[in-house]
Amino acid sequence: MLKKLLTLQGLNKCQEKKARALAKKFSAKNKKDLGNAYDLMCDFLYENNTKGLHIILDALTQIKFTGDVHIWQYIEPCHIFKAYLSNDEEIKKRVKKLLTEEVKFFSSDKENAEYLNNERKGLSLKMSIQNAPEVMDLSIPKLETDYRHSLLTQYIKILILGPMGEMTEQECLDGIDFNFKRLRELHKNKYSDI
Repeated sequence: MLKKLLTLQGLNKCQEKKARALAKKFSAKNKKDLGNAYDLMCDFLYENNTKGLHIILDALTQIKFTGDVHIWQYIEPCHIFKAYLSNDEEIKKRVKKLLTEEVKFFSSDKENAEYLNNERKGLSLKMSIQNAPEVMDLSIPKLETDYRHSLLTQYIKILILGPMGEMTEQECLDGIDFNFKRLRELHKNKYSDI
């Protein structure tokens, strides 16, 4: 599934090591494998490495939701980025259907509907923005990168689901643009010592 990573050119040593390990052995149930694939996906996203990005997205979006949220935390963003980066309306519709109808975190439809409405209103996004200064030191690049990547993913997810309430499409687009730019700046510095 991830053997195509070995065809990529221009990877740094850290990326090459992860690509070789994933091409040799990948298990969707292994958090280390998922974490390495996810890290590469982020690297490729912020480097504009579309070939590498599509290899990762195509592989990870084949993994089905099993109810394990620890695995899904790596898989859901791949679906979100795949839909966002695609010009294919069918892919966008499929991901929206996946997020709204197929992936259920709660046993009742009412709880799932409430969760989706809160996502569309941007409640968890706004809470993340509001609480960030209190819970993390954003002067540490790794923490800021993780935080901004989470915000970027949430803005795109809201855009896919369809914003509602006080959350507008323009607010999502502005959030996406700002966080993408900042993440690319942070990414340039990530491997500057390698």
